[in-house]
Amino acid sequence: MNIDYTMELIDVKVIPSQDTFTNIVKKIEWEITFFDTENEEDVISKARVLSLLDTDSLSDSSYVPWDSITQTQILQFGLNTEGGLDFLDSLLENGHARILADKKAELAFVRQDIDLIPE
Repeated sequence: MNIDYTMELIDVKVIPSQDTFTNIVKKIEWEITFFDTENEEDVISKARVLSLLDTDSLSDSSYVPWDSITQTQILQFGLNTEGGLDFLDSLLENGHARILADKKAELAFVRQDIDLIPE
């Protein structure tokens, strides 16, 4: 099975101002969808994540103004905060890979009509 993932931003909370900066992304809720690339629609597992971003060391070079920030950048901040690719690997190792494997195995199952089984 070849596993890939997508990320989706669910919610963003900002600090209205800190030092000379405004609307600083502080807390995000986001979702990771792991999927089997061969059965993209049927074999998925989702993880919802809350990340509290470190804003203590903001500088002119690290701050992205609200009117020019993208969802992709915010998602990358969240992923980096949680540990990057190691975080994704740990999610897979701690349950999502098993969920995907079980769902893939279930694709071979055939439903039978239980009303046809005698009592």
